[in-house]
Amino acid sequence: GVGKAVMPIGTEQLASLLSALETLGLSKPFLFPTEDGGIQAEWSFPDTEVVVEFSASFDHAEVHGTHLRSLASREGQVDLGAANAIQAIGAFVESFAPGAPV
Repeated sequence: GVGKAVMPIGTEQLASLLSALETLGLSKPFLFPTEDGGIQAEWSFPDTEVVVEFSASFDHAEVHGTHLRSLASREGQVDLGAANAIQAIGAFVESFAPGAPV
């Protein structure tokens, strides 16, 4: 009952971005609204978790991945207006997929 509504333009852009990520071979993530009106995408793999939080304005995304056994993690930010945004998010998620080096 708290927080801001997700803007329709953000959901449309996210749907397009997720479709593009699927063409790169990524599975569909779980999606959750955030309190500030953004959208959080989560990929769960056997030993890793990846979270990509898309801002309410859909201009950037915060990325965070954790190896659950070692607790090693990485984080960063992706400019969603950049030409390589889809590839950057895809590469980040894939770096935590099964078989990727820790």
